[in-house]
Amino acid sequence: MKKVFVELLLLVLPIILCLSTAFAQPFVGSKNSNKYHKLTCNWAQRINPSNKVTFKNASEAAAAGYQPCRVCNPPVAQDEGILKTGKQTIGKQQTSTDSQSQQCQAITKKGTQCKRKAQPGSKYCWQHNK
Repeated sequence: MKKVFVELLLLVLPIILCLSTAFAQPFVGSKNSNKYHKLTCNWAQRINPSNKVTFKNASEAAAAGYQPCRVCNPPVAQDEGILKTGKQTIGKQQTSTDSQSQQCQAITKKGTQCKRKAQPGSKYCWQHNK
C-alpha cells in the first residue's frame, strides 16, 4: 500500500509543480525595450542576461512603463475596473484618453486623408507632425 502511494505521489508531484509555476510565472523585459514577455516567449529568450529585468506580475511591469508583447500576449494589469488582454479590451468602454485621439488631418501624396491617429495635443500623426 505504501509503495503504491509513493509511486502515485511521484507521478502527481511533477504535474502539481508545473501547474503552480505556470500560474505564478514571472514576466521578463529588457532594459533596452518597453515590452514585457512570458518566460516561454521567443523574444524573452533572446534578451541578454545582463539586460534582463524580472517582474512578479503584470501590474509591476505596467508600473515600470512596460507594455505587453504582441507575440506571447501576456496578461495586462487591471486598470480602473477594466480587465484587459494584450489584444482586446473586455468590460467597460474605452477610456476618455483613447476616445480623444482623432484621425490625422494631413493629406497624403495620393490625395487621400491620412488614416493614422493624431498625436495627443496635435491635429497630425507622428509622420506629418514635422
